[in-house]
Amino acid sequence: MTPHQTTEHIVSSQIATRPLAQFRALHLVLLAVTPVLPALHASDRSLLLEANTAFASRYVYRGVERSAENWQFAVEGENAGWRGRVGAVQNFDADATAEIQSTLGYVWPIGGNWALAARGTHFWYVDAPVEGAPSHSFEGSVELSWDFPGKWRPAVEFAYDIGFRSRAVELSLARTFSYAPWRTALEFRAYGGHVIGEDILPDTTGSGTYDAYTYFGANSRLRYRINAQWDARLELSMAQTINQAPAWSPLGSRSGARAWIRIGAVLRF
Repeated sequence: MTPHQTTEHIVSSQIATRPLAQFRALHLVLLAVTPVLPALHASDRSLLLEANTAFASRYVYRGVERSAENWQFAVEGENAGWRGRVGAVQNFDADATAEIQSTLGYVWPIGGNWALAARGTHFWYVDAPVEGAPSHSFEGSVELSWDFPGKWRPAVEFAYDIGFRSRAVELSLARTFSYAPWRTALEFRAYGGHVIGEDILPDTTGSGTYDAYTYFGANSRLRYRINAQWDARLELSMAQTINQAPAWSPLGSRSGARAWIRIGAVLRF
């Protein structure tokens, strides 16, 4: 295998399924989050904490489809400039993969309406079905944004993943439209990026497997405030990848356009 050879014919024979116990991802998330909550509540600063769950017809990350129909669960917290999240994706197919993410980051206001955010995200691909793909990875990212209340928010993000030895850059534009009389808000975001992976199948023998692709997409999320604690959410999204090798996806998905829907609820503590 040469560093720049295509991976399509390799991955087509490497997609396999492994049994996965029901609700295994949820159990692991709860075990990871529960010890952390008392320490967070002990802080003398204001703490915002929420749990959310949703059905999604697809799970897509940086344009790549990583799961078909799935159930998602996450706990997110915010304390001063700190941001944290632990979440899981569980495919409805009992033989499909599950993914768990844990993120910790900090946001610095740097004058005016500018902000700089640094984040680290650990990915655990609990039952990675692509032979040679890592079961654990870590992505560090830095994002610079320019934010005006009630106006557009442009941002640029740079990220590096140590598992896939990949570099990513993403440009995005977001805005929130609120309508208080109906207790609703519409969040819109458009984005585009480029990913370069030096070795996207690092656990195979031989030379690294190189690939690079471009992606872009948009999503809109409608939020409805049920009461002081509960929100309902409906999200519509689309994305497209160009020159993306199927080795990036546990499903073996290739380049193309994808659309999906996400329906869920949020509980604030």
